[in-house]
Amino acid sequence: MKKALIKQARRARRQATKAAHVAEDMVAELGKRARRAMRNRKIKRLARRTGAVLKKAGTAAAAGAVAAGTAAVVSELVATRRRG
Repeated sequence: MKKALIKQARRARRQATKAAHVAEDMVAELGKRARRAMRNRKIKRLARRTGAVLKKAGTAAAAGAVAAGTAAVVSELVATRRRG
């Protein structure tokens, strides 16, 4: 009888600790998910702020390179015509 009570108490304690661990894991998972969401929001916010500038800078640089390239070609043509 006494042994059965001890076993029952031990089982109840195990269940309690197991439930506590599960609860801790759930809280940790929620925290992890919240941190991930915050990080994603931060990245999106930064991308919105810098992405437009980067995109514009990239297109401007490309346009500048094309313009410089065409200017060089035109100046070369003009120089050869003058010579020839």
